Amino acid sequence: MKKITSALALAALLGVPAAQAEVDFGGDFDVRGYSVQTGDSPRERTQGYDQRIRVRAHFKNDDGIQVHTRLVLSDRNWTGDGIAGPAGPYTNTGRDTVSLDYGFVQIPMLGGIVRVGRQEANWNNHLLTSDDRRDRISFIKPMGGTTLVLLTDKRVEGALGNTQDDGDLYAAAAVGSAGGLSWGALLAYFDGHEDTAWLHEVMAFSPWVSGTVGPVTLTGGFNLLWGGDKGQFFGDTPGFTDDGSLSAYLRGALDVGPVKVEAQYVGTRDGGLVGGGFDTFSSLINNSPDNNQSATSVYAIGGLGQEDVDRDVIALRVTGNVTDKLKLVGAVGYIDVDNGAAGDDSSEFADLQAHYQVAPSTTVWATAGMLGENDQIANAATEDAYAFSVNLKTNF
Repeated sequence: MKKITSALALAALLGVPAAQAEVDFGGDFDVRGYSVQTGDSPRERTQGYDQRIRVRAHFKNDDGIQVHTRLVLSDRNWTGDGIAGPAGPYTNTGRDTVSLDYGFVQIPMLGGIVRVGRQEANWNNHLLTSDDRRDRISFIKPMGGTTLVLLTDKRVEGALGNTQDDGDLYAAAAVGSAGGLSWGALLAYFDGHEDTAWLHEVMAFSPWVSGTVGPVTLTGGFNLLWGGDKGQFFGDTPGFTDDGSLSAYLRGALDVGPVKVEAQYVGTRDGGLVGGGFDTFSSLINNSPDNNQSATSVYAIGGLGQEDVDRDVIALRVTGNVTDKLKLVGAVGYIDVDNGAAGDDSSEFADLQAHYQVAPSTTVWATAGMLGENDQIANAATEDAYAFSVNLKTNF
């Protein structure tokens, strides 16, 4: 991260005197190679490279107003230059369209801060939301050892001339710590209005807590969604529950010198919601955040209220710091997939990873994972699924 405060740099970049603002620049660069095998045929193997470049700028005026922005300069698979012979006239391929990752203004007021604009969204260790982006207005207020958050999101925008085809979210959350425990709780209301099939009159409650019991750190949480009177989810729609859906996890971690041992259970009942980036200890199951999706993830547990659709995942992971730069990770686990009348099946999975920190700003790592045959998982219905990746990440 670079801080530029010279009058010349700011005058060129911002068109304002240097005394009015300071700016922090930074970004990250990712390259990932992957190979995923979901059957015996070569046509059931997917492999390639993708890369992403993001740059950010955070501006702070001397009156306390801040603007936070990040742009995605490129996020695509490597496809070659697409030119068989001498280059002709310039044409825009459209593969590197610049897009807004997040951008919001932050204003100190009412004893807290107000943020307006496109913002990052994460909650409950990725069980509820996972690296999402929300068009949001939020108010954040510290209150002693607790921080209160009030927010509203525009989730669906239909025709601008029809206010009844939108989808909105209203939520209140609190995070805090006391007595050696850290905790958080969120209550949300989904308003789909009359002319949209999005969630309507659905409530969500998502708490979590973390603390130590002797030498073990325990972290747990759940999502409970209920209600709904119309639309394709919940309510009276055939195949969906009207009694609520649940997802929950409990994770224990124990440090033994340079080795960390973790055990976890995560489960869902009636299509309980689990964020795409939730860490199942498998590179093939979830572990694919909304805005940093992984090509090696071939299956996601969880749903949105599907009746009698249940999932159970139990896993053990061991992480060893071989040196201050080299880390090795191994995990094994079991997944049970129950699709109600459609059937149920179970299988095992295993994962190996090696991480090497080349420099303080740069890490390279490799992953290898296996998901056992399971006739209720499309990508592993007839054969074990395998996924491999090599990765590089640089922060600047």
